[in-house]
Amino acid sequence: MYRFELEREVARQRGRLRWYQNYILKILEEEKADKNNDYSIELASELQRYSTTHETAAAKLVTKASQWHKIGRRRRRRKGRGTLNLRITSFAGNPDWQSFVLNSPQPKSKLGPTTQIEPFKDDSLMKPIEPEVLDILYKCSDNLGSEKYLKARYRKKTEERYHLRLSTTWDYGWELKKSVVSPRDVNYGRCAVIKGSFYRTKNLAPDPWYYNEPTMGDPTFCK
Repeated sequence: MYRFELEREVARQRGRLRWYQNYILKILEEEKADKNNDYSIELASELQRYSTTHETAAAKLVTKASQWHKIGRRRRRRKGRGTLNLRITSFAGNPDWQSFVLNSPQPKSKLGPTTQIEPFKDDSLMKPIEPEVLDILYKCSDNLGSEKYLKARYRKKTEERYHLRLSTTWDYGWELKKSVVSPRDVNYGRCAVIKGSFYRTKNLAPDPWYYNEPTMGDPTFCK
């Protein structure tokens, strides 16, 4: 009830303030036009002071109304929080209610249609490789066997090499390798030596000659 009375008082003060402001503007306009009237500038200033007083009162009422709304929201939150805590406490402290809730029959979930998987004779992901292509990998005399093998494999399409299903992103996924730029060898340090010897990407080969004997030098000199 207090809320509605407060809102009605705020509306009344605002309406009175609006009337006084319009009244003052009317007096000032008539004074500027030099018309014969019964009003004076003193009356206009007095009305203006009176409207300022009412404006301050209206502002105080608006501030009070906003504070009341904040207090009401806080009370409602506390009330709801207390109700929730009461429900949790009553549920946790009542074993009969817990057993009723936990042991009550639950609706069974409906199972969807199962998919029938047809087994293949050959479950391998990759199709069999031609013997001549395998000979490139296992019977190559130089260290370029893996590169030649991959080049020979890439001559065939992807769907001819793997048991995979075609999709909308098939071409994009397999053509993505062409857009990758190979990194350039650095021009400083011993990175090229480490890259070509320690991180070898070619076939198995015997160690180079400089791996046979340790480097002999002055032990006091650190490179």
